Amino acid sequence: MKINLTSFLFGIIATMAFFLFTGGLFMPKNLKVNSIEIIDQGENNSGYLIIKNSDGNVVSYLGVGQSNKGILTLKDESGDTKINISSNEDGGYFKANDNNNNESVYID
Repeated sequence: MKINLTSFLFGIIATMAFFLFTGGLFMPKNLKVNSIEIIDQGENNSGYLIIKNSDGNVVSYLGVGQSNKGILTLKDESGDTKINISSNEDGGYFKANDNNNNESVYID
């Protein structure tokens, strides 16, 4: 079986170019990560994942505190808490705030 070396190399180059250019076409155009911090507090099994926007305000917070209680907080672009999901002594709670930052929903 004979293989034409020129055709073989041209096929490899064309295939690589296809994958290179299609990757650039289908890549998200607005993918931007400003700040993600992962904080490990060590021996007491607590740690946090904090996401900040370009202004340096925390917009999302996921963690486990020193008392082994988890919390998920979602904030608006200015850093005001909008949704809080956490555990407490009775099991947990869900709290949501409206546009004026007043508590609108609280489920315990």
